[in-house]
Amino acid sequence: AMSPALRTWRARIFASTWLCYVGFYLCRKPFYIAKSALGNATGWDASDLAFIGTAYLIAYAAGQFIAGWAGTKGGARRLLLAGMGLSLVANIAFGFTNSLGLFAAFMAINGLAQATGWAGTVSTMGNWFMRRERGTVMGFWATCFQFGGVFGNGLAAWALGKWGYEYSFFCGSAAMLLV
Repeated sequence: AMSPALRTWRARIFASTWLCYVGFYLCRKPFYIAKSALGNATGWDASDLAFIGTAYLIAYAAGQFIAGWAGTKGGARRLLLAGMGLSLVANIAFGFTNSLGLFAAFMAINGLAQATGWAGTVSTMGNWFMRRERGTVMGFWATCFQFGGVFGNGLAAWALGKWGYEYSFFCGSAAMLLV
């Protein structure tokens, strides 16, 4: 039988990692929602915007390898908090820069930061749930990326329509800060 304290901690771990991963999507989706408006406002063409997206994807892919190692060395909590904080700061910077080079550099930072999410949350869940229950538990837990995608896209689109592309980034960062 599981102690009430352990049951409570497992529920807290489930909820906090679920919210954490939703939070990452709040700072992952705004660029793709605001891309057209960003291009119009800055004069960046499709190649420029593709360069920015590529900077993100390359950094994200490299970051997946780094995040696994960093999480093992420094712990998942530190990894996730650092990733969330860096992503939040990068998204704020997006709203203040109209330099293609700076935007791409911050997008690469965002890619590295975003890469911490999966490694940190999944390893934490694996540590708190037994192998025989992980399929069911992770089935429910994995709804975080669907919810995060819908909420991240919706928030970014709403802010874009209401205040402009900069606020797609600012609102995502503000929501991430709440998480």
